[in-house]
Amino acid sequence: MIVSCNQCGVRLKVDDSRIKDGGTRLKCPKCGNIFLVEKPAAKPAAPPIPSRPPITEPVAQKTPEESFTPPPPPKPSGAAPQAKVSLAASKWELDRSKILVAHDGESVLGLVESILTEEGYHVIKEAEGIAAVVSIEKEKPFLAILDVALPRIYGFEICDRLKNSPESSDIKIILIASIYDKTRYKREPVSLYGADDYIEKHHIQDSLAQKVKRLAAEAGGAPAARPPRGQDISMPAPEDIPMRREQGLQMRKDEMPEPTAPPVPSPDEKPAELERAADSREPVDRQQVEAARRFARIILSDIALYNQGAVEEGIRAGNFDEALAAELKEGRELYNGRVSKEVIESGDYFAEETAKFIEKKRQTMGLGI
Repeated sequence: MIVSCNQCGVRLKVDDSRIKDGGTRLKCPKCGNIFLVEKPAAKPAAPPIPSRPPITEPVAQKTPEESFTPPPPPKPSGAAPQAKVSLAASKWELDRSKILVAHDGESVLGLVESILTEEGYHVIKEAEGIAAVVSIEKEKPFLAILDVALPRIYGFEICDRLKNSPESSDIKIILIASIYDKTRYKREPVSLYGADDYIEKHHIQDSLAQKVKRLAAEAGGAPAARPPRGQDISMPAPEDIPMRREQGLQMRKDEMPEPTAPPVPSPDEKPAELERAADSREPVDRQQVEAARRFARIILSDIALYNQGAVEEGIRAGNFDEALAAELKEGRELYNGRVSKEVIESGDYFAEETAKFIEKKRQTMGLGI
């Protein structure tokens, strides 16, 4: 049979015999989206045509009214009730003790985990978007905390997908914004892509626990009680405070690591040997390039979070660069100020990530490529 990816629309040919009774999850080879494929419903067999008994003697002619026999009332079929049961069963039963956090910064993951563990929750950690989607479907936490700049799938794309699916719409979601220029944003986002709340990265330590408590109360559940430690539940243990302070300081560095200094040549190396070594050496360190790409995604995700209407209108009209010219100019200036000269000269990764962002948004909005 032929199936279509529910994210990018690519059509795939699938062998019916390989689909399990409960459905099989497939990964789209084009966009990496994981979706469920179910077996097509079997067509009901046509009822047998009753044989007509032979006429052995003449029968009296009947009027059309007399000859008409009303059909028997239809027998209650199990199809309709089964469909209703199936629909109810598809609604996720969320685990009130579990929270998933997805971020590609180790310091952010560590800080969030320490805060939520202190509150009595079981924390599931993921570092990129596809892994986060898989874990959410498997673990079914009542709350997901998603970085908007996740690799592979942006956090707000995951949020949009979960909130618009009947089976997962009850899950609570908090988006983490990096806020690349904290002085610029003095307002809340107009739209959160369906998320229940958001938190700026530099406010995780002082605001996350309160936001989680509020959403847990709205969800009608409470986490398992944490072990008593002799102090107020909202306060970290004294021995945890230095660790959390260090995690908070590291979060800013995670956005864009300091560029590594080039190797210092040995005094006895000859110029020709140095020239040959330079030719054979990689132009830039791969980790620096990946860090630059990630920083570009952070900038673009913040632009998208705080300017959702303008972003979608610009993509729909095909003039994204013009519609967001001021934001992109500011983002580019920040990018150039934080990324090393060697990385900038090796490629325009900011432009490449912008093009990827526009393409993915077009797919999400159903506009194709």
